Amino acid sequence: MRLIHVIDELSFAFSVGDGFANSGEILIALRNAGGEILNEAQTRVQANGLKVDTVLSDTLARRVCALVIAQAGVWGAVGRLFMGSDAENIVRTAPIPVLLLRSIVSASKAVI
Repeated sequence: MRLIHVIDELSFAFSVGDGFANSGEILIALRNAGGEILNEAQTRVQANGLKVDTVLSDTLARRVCALVIAQAGVWGAVGRLFMGSDAENIVRTAPIPVLLLRSIVSASKAVI
């Protein structure tokens, strides 16, 4: 199993206003949080006896769905993790079977 967490820098860039905190610091915080989410998910998957690896990625030049589909092709995946409009695009355009899972995010911690 491969777990992918993507930081969508393009969406983030459009949402940042003039009065907002330093965007570089926020992106670092998003990457750190993404790494923590992947580490926790990896631990849970391994506890169930499955082989797992993780990919933390960010994208500014491509849509999230394009990055996920590219990762699936490189890895030879049979499933992916995503929900939302990008998930819809992945389901419609992926050349392989797709498994979609929704994560539940609270204010302090992500739970998969």
